[in-house]
Amino acid sequence: MEAMIRDEGGLEQETGKGRGSDGLVDVVLAPARWGPAKRKRVLAEAGMHLLFFLVGLAPWLLVNALFMQLPVFIAELPEGNSIASYLIIIIQLGNIIPIGYVVVRQYMRVPYNWVIVGTLGCGIATAILLGVFWDHTAHLFDSTRSVALMVLTLFAGLVGCFAVVSFFPFASLFKHSITAALSTGMGINGLVPSLLAAIQDPGGSKRFSVAVFFFIMGACLALSLFSYVCILLLMNSARVRQHLEGAPTDQEPSSYAQSQRLLSKAATTGSDHEEVEGSSRVVGEADDELLLPVGPLPSLAVIRLLSNPLLNQFYICLINYVLVGMLPYAVSGYKDSGTWLMWTNIAATVTSSLGRFLCTWFRYYSLTWVSLAQTPLWVFLMVISLLGDRSLVPESLAFLIVVDILATPPTSSVCALPNALFTLLNGWEDTMAYIKVATEHPEIAERASTFVAAANQLGAFCGSLVSFLLVMVYLE
Repeated sequence: MEAMIRDEGGLEQETGKGRGSDGLVDVVLAPARWGPAKRKRVLAEAGMHLLFFLVGLAPWLLVNALFMQLPVFIAELPEGNSIASYLIIIIQLGNIIPIGYVVVRQYMRVPYNWVIVGTLGCGIATAILLGVFWDHTAHLFDSTRSVALMVLTLFAGLVGCFAVVSFFPFASLFKHSITAALSTGMGINGLVPSLLAAIQDPGGSKRFSVAVFFFIMGACLALSLFSYVCILLLMNSARVRQHLEGAPTDQEPSSYAQSQRLLSKAATTGSDHEEVEGSSRVVGEADDELLLPVGPLPSLAVIRLLSNPLLNQFYICLINYVLVGMLPYAVSGYKDSGTWLMWTNIAATVTSSLGRFLCTWFRYYSLTWVSLAQTPLWVFLMVISLLGDRSLVPESLAFLIVVDILATPPTSSVCALPNALFTLLNGWEDTMAYIKVATEHPEIAERASTFVAAANQLGAFCGSLVSFLLVMVYLE
C-alpha cells in the first residue's frame, strides 16, 4: 500500500509500509522533492560546514605563519638556518599540556566551550605579541638567542596542539562530513599565511613588515573565534537544529548514554542478549548483530581496539615532522633559497588541503597501504634535504654520494613534486583516520577521535625531536 504525504515544509513524499527486522511495521519515506523544508536543511548544513571550515583555519595558523617568515628569521635572527629546527621542537613542547588534558578527560568531562574559546583567545593574544616582539633577542647560554620568538612560538604550538585534541572530538559529535570540513580548514590554514607571504615577499623586497603580517593572522583567528560562537548559537537554536542532519541532542552527548538507550530499546522488543567482554551482543530474529558497550571501556581497551589507526597516525605524523625541519636544507644551495623555500611550503599547503578535502567524497579505509606509499617519497626527500648543501654532509654520510647529483642546484628543485605528492597523501590519511574510527566505532566516536588526536601529537613531537637531533648532530 502506497500513499502520498505532505510534510510541514510542503514537500510531497512517497510512503510505503514494510516489516523491519524488529518485527514492527516501518514507514519508509522516498527521497523528497525540492521544497522549503529541504532548502532550509541544505542551507543549515552548508552554513554549519562553512563555520567548521572557518574554525579549522585557526589551529595551525600561527605555526604556518611562523614558517612562512623563515626567510626573514634566517636572514635577521642569530640562529640562522637552524631556527627552523628550534621552532619545530619548541612547538612540539606544547604537546605536554594537551596530552595531560587528554588523560584528564578520560576521568572527568571538561566542557568543550572552555577549551576551544580559551585556545582561540590565546591564539589571538599570541599573534599580537608576535607582531610586537618577534625580533627581540637576549644573551643566553653564552650566545644571543631569539628568546621572545621562542617563548611565543611555544604558545603558538600550544594553540595548535590543544586544538587538535579538542576540535576533532567536538566535530565527531556531528556527521562525518563535518570532520572533513574541519580538517580541510586545518589543512588550508597554511594557505592563508602562504598567500599573504607571497604578497609580502619575505625572501625579497618585503613589501610590508613582519608585524603587519602577524596582526593580520590575529584578525583571522578572531574570525575563527566568531565562527565558533556562531556554531554554539546555532546548536542552541531549535529552529536551526531541526534542519541539521546528525546534530547532537545536546552540546556534549554521551556515546555511552546513547548506547545504553539502544540496549534498553532492544530489551523492550524482546531481543536476546549474549554477554561478551566489554559489550552486549544483541541478536535479532535475522541473526543481525550489534555490539554495544555495557560500561565505559578502559583506556587500554580503547587503545587496543584502535591500534591500527593509532599506529598509522603516529607514523605519518612522525615522518611528516621529521621532513618539515629538514626542508630548508634541501634548497640551501640556491641563491634565492628563501623564495624557493616559500614556494615549496605553499605547494605543500595546497596539496595537503586538497588531500583533506578529498575525504569528503573519496574514502579508503586500509590506511596502512597509504602509509607505506608515503615512505619512499619521504626517504627520497630526506636524502635531498641532507645533500642540499654538499659542504654540510659529513663523511659518515658519504655513502649517499650516489645521489649527490640530485642535490646540486638547479636539479634539487626535483624535491618539489615528490613533496607535493607526499603532503597530498599525508593530509588525506590524517583526516581519514578520524573518519575511520568514527565509522567503525560509532559508540565511542568521541573518545576514539581524542586518542587519534593524541597519536597525532605524539608522532609530531617525536618527529620534531628526530629532526632537531639530525640538524644539531649532522648539519650544524
